[in-house]
Amino acid sequence: MMNEKRVARRNVAIIAAALCIVLLIGLVGAIIEIGSRSNDKDAEIARLKTQVSTFQNLFVKRAVEFLLNVQFNESMGLCREAPNAVAETYWLVSDNLWAMKALEMANKSHVSNSAKAGAVAAKIKTQLNQFAISYRLPKDSNDLPISYAHEAVVGDVALPPYQTTTNCTLHQDGYVLNITMHNGTVMDDWYDYSDLLLYAALSLHWEGSDLEALSARAQFRFEDALE
Repeated sequence: MMNEKRVARRNVAIIAAALCIVLLIGLVGAIIEIGSRSNDKDAEIARLKTQVSTFQNLFVKRAVEFLLNVQFNESMGLCREAPNAVAETYWLVSDNLWAMKALEMANKSHVSNSAKAGAVAAKIKTQLNQFAISYRLPKDSNDLPISYAHEAVVGDVALPPYQTTTNCTLHQDGYVLNITMHNGTVMDDWYDYSDLLLYAALSLHWEGSDLEALSARAQFRFEDALE
């Protein structure tokens, strides 16, 4: 049976990292705003932008290096859940779906190790495609496995209302292969979960509905549709 507490801690860690990035972006915006009020605002803004760019490049570089040199297992063609305690556990969604997209973006951005990032992203995509077919998983138009929620992060539309989560073990012999899917019962309170609100907002953005995506009341659109 899946260790639900471990899965919960992993999901909390992912959300915490996302929140840290959001806070960082907010802090950068505040710094630039303060700089814009200085006497020599143009020079100050230019200096701050340089500092932000330097920090951003360092942050991305280290994240890419971690995925390439620590998380990625060449023999599996996938990124593991964690390097030590669960080194032989692999999640198709969300871990590898997101890792593939992150490395694709690193490749296009020409950051350090961009060529290797692109090659690894391609290997992960190949494995995701193959496992999606082998295990008859729900797929998107690119034959990538989906959860009906997490794929919103990589540019697909996954609109609410969301369903409860099912954590499935697809393989458990020498290595563990898992996937998360929102294919349970409909959640009447999905908008009480920050990660699901994020997926909803991103999905609305991909649809071109940015005003609804930015609105804290975006969920009422879907409640009305159900009535």
